[in-house]
Amino acid sequence: LNQSVTNFVLALRDTLVKEDSIGVSLLNYTDTQLTCLENGACYQPHFDRDGAQDAGKEERRVDTSDGRAYTYDEFIEFYRSSGQQRWDNARPPTGGEDKRKLTVVLYLNDEWKDANGGEILIYQERSTSGVFHKIKPKADTLVLMRSDRIIYKVAQSRARRFALTVS
Repeated sequence: LNQSVTNFVLALRDTLVKEDSIGVSLLNYTDTQLTCLENGACYQPHFDRDGAQDAGKEERRVDTSDGRAYTYDEFIEFYRSSGQQRWDNARPPTGGEDKRKLTVVLYLNDEWKDANGGEILIYQERSTSGVFHKIKPKADTLVLMRSDRIIYKVAQSRARRFALTVS
């Protein structure tokens, strides 16, 4: 699976580089995750990028080497022996460090039924006033959206839902 995910990301990078009109390339670290949204779960409206610290959420700090915000546990797990030192040197996010511009979602749900819900609800640019577009999480559906401009949520899923996300 790890090799398949790596191959997908590399192919995506090569495709974006060839398409000059898109104006996007993968040059640095990306978040890549395979997610399973359980029955009854959903995601609230959000951008796919790090912002200033949200009250009530686990503390995150920005790693100066890549400009991304991580939790303490993520620092320790990723950097192992130097994790504590890197955490101590990191700073709270202001919202301006994250340079991500593109989120790519590939759905992996064979035989998905409309009654299962779980759609991505994309809002008007930088707004949550109205849903602009709904995308069903059917297998082989590829969604590309601006991480820095598009607010979206995932509607409640009434079945287990899988997606591969690169941002």
